[in-house]
Amino acid sequence: MPSKRSFSNKGSIRSLNQNKTIEPVENALPSLNEVKREKYTLPPIYQFEVDTYQYRFQLFLIVFGLLVNFFILDWLIKVNNINKCQCANINEGYLLKEWFMFLIGYQLVIALVFIINGTLDILMPLLLIIGGIISLITFVMIVRLLIYINKLRKINCDCGFNKQQNLIYYYWIIVYSILLFLILFALLVFIVSYINK
Repeated sequence: MPSKRSFSNKGSIRSLNQNKTIEPVENALPSLNEVKREKYTLPPIYQFEVDTYQYRFQLFLIVFGLLVNFFILDWLIKVNNINKCQCANINEGYLLKEWFMFLIGYQLVIALVFIINGTLDILMPLLLIIGGIISLITFVMIVRLLIYINKLRKINCDCGFNKQQNLIYYYWIIVYSILLFLILFALLVFIVSYINK
């Protein structure tokens, strides 16, 4: 036989349920205008990882650029300093060695600032102006380098460094081909989007 206490508990539960009022569903949900959209931000741990990946990628690009320019400068010094390779002393090679020396020095300064500060934000205003000018001159010098190598190949100037010469030549041909493809693709996308407006 159940106790009186258990009956009184059930009675109190019933009385609580009867006193509850139920709000309509329309008023329970906020309207779309009242919903606050919160900006999603990564937790600090993940932000650190994203920054670390970005830092590593930028550092990789700087080091890779330095290695490519060291490789080119090494080839230019070897070709110009060999006495038996007089055929390499042609007008197309004028100031190439000096430019790549300057470019390596410039990249070393950029690399040091990047390693010390972890970012290039301090140099950004300066990089936009000076970096743009240096990039334009570098583009012209690389075109001259390709013309120089092509001329050496036409006159059969064999200085004993043909493998290094061919590697430099084909590397820049591939890089410029990819850049040209990306520029043409971007122009095509821009034209198509402009026509569809």
